[in-house]
Amino acid sequence: MIGSVSRLSALGCRTAFRAFCFSATRSGSRFMLNEYPSVGRNVSVRAFGTHICANHVNSGDMIGRELPSFRTSAVIDGAIADFDSSEYFRDSYGLLVFYPLDFTFVCPSELLGFSERLSDFESRGIKVVGVSVDSVFSHLAWLHTDLKNGGVQGVKIPLLSDISRTISKSVGLLRSDGFAQRASVLIDKSGKVRHLSIFDLGIGRSVDETLRVFDAIKFNDESGQVCPVNWKKGGDSMAPTSASTGAYLAKTFSKGALGCGAYYGHTSGSSRSNDSVLPRDDLITDYVYFDLASERRYLGRVLLGLYGRHQPLTCENFVQMCKGYEVDGRLIGYRNSPVSHVFPRNGIVLGDLFHSGSRLRSCTIFGRSMPEESFDVPFVQEGDVAMFSSGDESGLTSRFLITLTSNPYLGRRPVVIGTVVKGMKLIRSLGNEPIKDGVPLRDIR
Repeated sequence: MIGSVSRLSALGCRTAFRAFCFSATRSGSRFMLNEYPSVGRNVSVRAFGTHICANHVNSGDMIGRELPSFRTSAVIDGAIADFDSSEYFRDSYGLLVFYPLDFTFVCPSELLGFSERLSDFESRGIKVVGVSVDSVFSHLAWLHTDLKNGGVQGVKIPLLSDISRTISKSVGLLRSDGFAQRASVLIDKSGKVRHLSIFDLGIGRSVDETLRVFDAIKFNDESGQVCPVNWKKGGDSMAPTSASTGAYLAKTFSKGALGCGAYYGHTSGSSRSNDSVLPRDDLITDYVYFDLASERRYLGRVLLGLYGRHQPLTCENFVQMCKGYEVDGRLIGYRNSPVSHVFPRNGIVLGDLFHSGSRLRSCTIFGRSMPEESFDVPFVQEGDVAMFSSGDESGLTSRFLITLTSNPYLGRRPVVIGTVVKGMKLIRSLGNEPIKDGVPLRDIR
């Protein structure tokens, strides 16, 4: 019998036709294919596609579930062959690249892109297959069509036929128009679906993102750590605890060890709580905060109120250093500034500036240092914030002190610029840190 198979592929408003002829004799469901030398003789082809026992499900319910096993026909290494998912993916990670139809537009670019990076998947132990509702004959014709005519000649990944739509149905990826969604399904060695993503028909997926997701899954499996936003192999991760999450968030999303934030409450009247001091509302014009962490453990936040009316230039410099300020093309600020000294009877010192890992002697938005504005505001309570004078005519440095007493003894004349509004318990606890020559034994920033 001489027959011809015509493949009609439609996506959007465009129609593409591809046809090829083959010689065959039929005996039951077996065909003898003679036209293409790459197609082996006496190959069993299921004329009506896939055999699977599964009901249609919601794709969102598949995460964490085992991928239903299936048997179908496929084109593997240029030849039509039987495909058994249980055998093929046994003890391996698997990626099923679902796409709408052969001889369309975005689909060939994806298959060629995944095939081109096949070594990256194989090195990770991932077996990649393509899946569409086309027949194996359409797959074969497409693989024999050169690139300039929209073919996928040279694609090395197996192309599976889901002509009965049951594979797509089993994972909730069959569209109402009868095509499979443009989707990726990533399974682990136990066969469980760990990632499933669906894309608009006109938008191709990213090979790099697929590899990134796999790296995150494998890292999570092996380490027990969780992977935050934009995680890449070798990047920072978190233990699934509140403390670890807090440390990561403080390190990554605050403006630095110090960052500007909104005022969120204080103790009013003449009384003070254990965590706050008496705010001097008549003096405060600005609020900034800093988040402290040590050894990847989040310690807490301290909120400061600044006396901008009395020290306008100093407070403006302080706010900008909290945000991060560009000086000569470099971003300078209090980000990752450590607690440099602890003086139990006086206070804790912060404010060293760093750039590219090196500490800067001093820097302000006005230059290397800035003039001292006013000594009119006295120390009145623990938690007052003061800038240090450089001790010569050059003015203030970037370092500042948060007091642990209402009358600290300081060798240099300080300029009081604000007070702690919230977080005094944390400041007191830092006053009890083990130290050597005034320097904390652990890194706190």
